[in-house]
Amino acid sequence: MTKDDLKAESEASVVKRIVMPDHQVIYLIPDGNGSASWCDDPAPGAGMEESDAIKYIREDCIFRPAPCKRSCEATAFKIELRQLRKKVQNLEEEIDRKNERLIHIKNAVNKSFKV
Repeated sequence: MTKDDLKAESEASVVKRIVMPDHQVIYLIPDGNGSASWCDDPAPGAGMEESDAIKYIREDCIFRPAPCKRSCEATAFKIELRQLRKKVQNLEEEIDRKNERLIHIKNAVNKSFKV
């Protein structure tokens, strides 16, 4: 196998991983003795052809695409946003409590200086 073959093979595997994650695809590979084996690689051995393998996709993955990086980032952003909103709410409540305390202190000071 030449360097160009290895490069082409690695590029093809990268493209496959982008299109469909490995855990969603499995291959039935004939072993030459009339039986077959399951494998996550369509051509696991030297001299094997990818075209000889039968590709299977998990049924639960056919209609529901795997989450992409963008949706994972969006989910993380939503979680962080929810946490920040809660923090803002807590800070606003703390400000309200401190303002109420300040009003009580001002009223107490005003009463003590009234004659």
